[in-house]
Amino acid sequence: MREIGELIKERRKTLGISQETLAKELGVTRQMVGLYEKGAQPSRAVAFKLAERLQLDVGVFDPLLAPVARVDTSIEVHSIPIYRLGTFLSERRGTGNMLGTSEEETSEALSVAPARRKCIAVRMTDDSMSPIYGAGDVLIIDPAIEPRDKCRVLVSFGDETAIVRQYNYRGVDRKGSVVYDLSTPNPDHITVTVNAENPGKIEGVVIERRTEEFPA
Repeated sequence: MREIGELIKERRKTLGISQETLAKELGVTRQMVGLYEKGAQPSRAVAFKLAERLQLDVGVFDPLLAPVARVDTSIEVHSIPIYRLGTFLSERRGTGNMLGTSEEETSEALSVAPARRKCIAVRMTDDSMSPIYGAGDVLIIDPAIEPRDKCRVLVSFGDETAIVRQYNYRGVDRKGSVVYDLSTPNPDHITVTVNAENPGKIEGVVIERRTEEFPA
């Protein structure tokens, strides 16, 4: 699984930003940027600036903060299909490979940087994560990032259900299975516990939200 530091470095290079330039924009030293790229945790103030500059969900750096990424679509040159959350699994079964689906096989496609060509785009079809994400929001999900406590993830259960929730790590049970809760700020939806009795598969971590290009 890819670490956050590697994601920072990848996004910086994709956008053509030097460490020196990024350091000036963040108000830190070049050496500090180097430490971020090796996995050091930025302060909350820096996390907001870093997320905006690298066009990422600020929750990647600090899961307790709401996503605020804004995207400059002028630099995006690759397309990935958009799946609807409610039919994500059936669409994946229909194409056989969610990462290999061509743009023509789905009704919508999303423009992203080439570095994100293996990411998953999912449109929220309900208010289960309101007010963080609303119906109609499109989430970019990276299957290569290891989930961190309090981050947001896409989780599937068998061949029937897929949900987006906040990941809350609880530990490992006596059988060695990882136990975690999937919570939501919306009181109308319940917290789901994933364990050996109720297994789920983490499809990836939410790294970005799109709203303006894709209204509900």
